[in-house]
Amino acid sequence: MTRSVQPVIIPPSPLSPLETWIESVLGPVELYPVLDHYSWHAIRPDGRRYIVKRATSLRSFQREIYAHSCVLGALDAASVPCLVAASHPRLTLITTALPGIPVTRTRLLPDTYIHTYRSAGTLLASLHHALQPAPRALAAARTALRETADRADRILTLMQPSPLSPDERAFAADRIAHLREAEVNEIGFIHGAFHEDSWVRSTTTRRLALTDFSASRFAPVVYDLIHIACRWINHGHLRTAFFQGYGRRLSTCERRTLVSLVTLHCATQLALNPTGRAARAEHRVLTRLSDGAHL
Repeated sequence: MTRSVQPVIIPPSPLSPLETWIESVLGPVELYPVLDHYSWHAIRPDGRRYIVKRATSLRSFQREIYAHSCVLGALDAASVPCLVAASHPRLTLITTALPGIPVTRTRLLPDTYIHTYRSAGTLLASLHHALQPAPRALAAARTALRETADRADRILTLMQPSPLSPDERAFAADRIAHLREAEVNEIGFIHGAFHEDSWVRSTTTRRLALTDFSASRFAPVVYDLIHIACRWINHGHLRTAFFQGYGRRLSTCERRTLVSLVTLHCATQLALNPTGRAARAEHRVLTRLSDGAHL
């Protein structure tokens, strides 16, 4: 006589407080983590997609909420995500998911890549002029260049032995001195992390959209060019396309400021992460800038 085997019934795992809140907003969803470990794709049974994002700090949460509440409404609705809900205690927000793929994860033909940079310039110009800063925000923006110089000086002083060559250290010191005395450039509402990872390109409409406003704030607009300037320093056609979309060239003062900002960005990244592929690229950018490369 054989004994019947009773199936083992495993009860479903209880929802975490975060999952409970998400489902209270969206209803039942499937959650799929994103590589950054701070956000998830949320997909409802009807196929609608959302992004659930947990901020890394109170400041980044507040910046993103401000951007969605006060600024992004001035942009084309298809070019930015829409805020669905936010939980201050959890530092978490839910937005619509933009249709498309980040530019860094796509293989674009040369002409398409140029068009993407032109579109990025147009989109960034709209963001920079979306809202005028209040007096308090304007005052904070006017101190940004000096604060950047001071931060870079602290990092480069503390990181010993320095991964920079003597020539690189001297060049960075000159750029620190320049930023401390630099004339404040045009101020606008900046994205704060404007690079190809934050550009989403629709595979159907080919339109470009922006994600991740956790570093957005009022500041000199050249801050938004730091990352892409590292890209176009060896690709002048991308620079040309970007400024065609942006609608204007940088002033002489802005170009000098951008050189200083890119220099200190590369130098501080090298101080914090002195080895690897990115470090080699940063050394190359510093060499090009010290040789007088055009930004």
